[in-house]
Amino acid sequence: MNFNNPIILDITQEECLRIKDKMLGIPYKLHGRNFNGVDCWGCIILFYKLAFNYTIKDFQSYNEDTIYQIDYLTQYRKSYFNEWEEVKQPALGDVVLFSLDKKTINHAGILIAPNKFLHACSAGVVVSEIGQREWTKNQMRTFRTRSRNVSANIQLGAS
Repeated sequence: MNFNNPIILDITQEECLRIKDKMLGIPYKLHGRNFNGVDCWGCIILFYKLAFNYTIKDFQSYNEDTIYQIDYLTQYRKSYFNEWEEVKQPALGDVVLFSLDKKTINHAGILIAPNKFLHACSAGVVVSEIGQREWTKNQMRTFRTRSRNVSANIQLGAS
């Protein structure tokens, strides 16, 4: 996957970097979803709210006591995964998922510039290079919300 030359759909690099400047240094907070603290998914939720005025479905909106019930979990997965699609050509604002343990996807960030992504770690919200060995070997997939693809196709006059 080529992260050195991401396409531009509905957000420019300048806008990504402006949002990055607002978010850098937000402290890490497990299940955090605002400027007081974020985890990696909270970082994506906050970025999408600022960049696209878009509310991403959140794991936290589901009751932990009932999420493991098979019918509820099936319904959740269907709803959540229908919102996203995997892409082969990354665009600014896409979500990059990582597998740090080689078994499960357990970290995420947002592509904000060529080969750079914004994410939350124990140090808080930071920018890292996808080309660094620790990320290259663990990068799994890149996803985009379906609504961004629809919006981009309308703007570009695609059918």
